[in-house]
Amino acid sequence: MKKQEDILHSKQVQKIFQNIRKIRSAKGLSQQNMADELGYTQKHYSNIENGNVDISITTLIQISEILEVSPAFLLGYPKEQQFFNVIHNQNSEGYCFYYATEVEQVKQLYERLLKEKDEVIDLLKKKQK
Repeated sequence: MKKQEDILHSKQVQKIFQNIRKIRSAKGLSQQNMADELGYTQKHYSNIENGNVDISITTLIQISEILEVSPAFLLGYPKEQQFFNVIHNQNSEGYCFYYATEVEQVKQLYERLLKEKDEVIDLLKKKQK
């Protein structure tokens, strides 16, 4: 009997291979094209897309380069997702995701605070004179 995490893992892995298949197809590449680029037989490459074989990170990167997308995109992470930071609280699963708009807002706030700090320093220097 399969464990819950095995079923989840299987679904996550299948999603990656589905992404590879969809992108390959959208770019007009055949499985034979991909196999040739990777140095595999078409049958072996077909087994990759069908999730019948595990692939290494190196192979995932090679596939992403051939398809001209990032490995993160193949893994299903949205383009606007920039980075994550581990947090520890009981309401999360340990990850807090930041999106590009949030990063830009933090950057603008940081720049504004630096400017205000410089203005305060200038004022204090003027008062001392």
